[in-house]
Amino acid sequence: MNDSDDAIVVWSQHDGVRYKIWASHYIIGTGWSVARVIDSNDYVNEFEGLFGGAVGAFSPKVAIDSKGNATVVWHQRGSNAENDIWSNRYDAINGWSKAEIIGAKNKGQIEDAQIVVSNDGNALAVWKNFSSSKHKIQSNRYISGIGWGEPEFIDTNIFIGVPGETTRLLASGAAPPQIALDGDGNAIAIWDQYNGKFISSIWVNRYNLNSGWGVAEPFGNGEISREPQLNMNSDGNAIVVFKQSDGSRSNTWAREYTRDLGWGESELIGIESFGSASSQEVAIDLNGNAISVWRKRDGNVNHIFANIYSVASGWGIVKRIEEKNDETYSPQVTMGANGNAIVMWSSRVDKRYHLWAVRYSEDTGWDDLMQINTN
Repeated sequence: MNDSDDAIVVWSQHDGVRYKIWASHYIIGTGWSVARVIDSNDYVNEFEGLFGGAVGAFSPKVAIDSKGNATVVWHQRGSNAENDIWSNRYDAINGWSKAEIIGAKNKGQIEDAQIVVSNDGNALAVWKNFSSSKHKIQSNRYISGIGWGEPEFIDTNIFIGVPGETTRLLASGAAPPQIALDGDGNAIAIWDQYNGKFISSIWVNRYNLNSGWGVAEPFGNGEISREPQLNMNSDGNAIVVFKQSDGSRSNTWAREYTRDLGWGESELIGIESFGSASSQEVAIDLNGNAISVWRKRDGNVNHIFANIYSVASGWGIVKRIEEKNDETYSPQVTMGANGNAIVMWSSRVDKRYHLWAVRYSEDTGWDDLMQINTN
């Protein structure tokens, strides 16, 4: 959704033959459009049984600019029996264009695409590419009025992992890369990768609008750190949260990036006395204040915890923000420019899943829990 409340929603849906990418757009005063398929027909059914896995298009991501134009990316198992990265553009005046490949064919098994769009309609995509026994990170840029360029590798040549039972316990090779954009079109990409000894660490690369991608560098925590989540505001200030093992369990850490000073020191923001923390997420407001949420095992189930970052005073005290004794999953957080936030997650009760939300206000703190789905 953009600041004018224009919105695009995308999803993958099976039609009885294969999975397709569907989309619908929302316009104030008009409402939701009729959903339509926006992917390509480049697939062959015979590869489903031969290579394993479903045929079709999966994991769509969308970003929308200030004028209501949007860019969608996804990975699609095509007639070459490999995943390619595809994209389609929505023009607020002319509608959807034709889907096109933005990750080169026959250049490896490609997945986990992420996309960001600037207010002038330019876009940056990143994804994971498995080729030559390595998972590597690629990127491509879309320039409004010109189109997509050529994909380029933005990571180091260090081993990131080989798919298979041996490494699957480590994270199936590598976690999806994350990317965030500031108001001027500069970006940060971050990911975790394994060295030759299967030790995970976090790496980062910065994109400058004038000079392109820099050189990937270690994030700084030499310990076993994984699954970074990144958020950046329009001023170019960012917060990264990640989990890091202390040898017994995983704790929640954070690191701040400021446009003027660069990276600060990593800080432990959630030490776990019982089970490990997981599913970390973070949101940041226009002033640089932030909220991080995660789930951790406390007793027999996982609960949702949060910590609040203030530019003036730093990270606060960890708070459990739900009081149920039900298993919880997949916390998400979004934050407005004024510092108010909403956290959502799912919980399982008697073999059914429910959606919960809680609102945070800078003035009043945390509100009461609210169940947002029906029974």
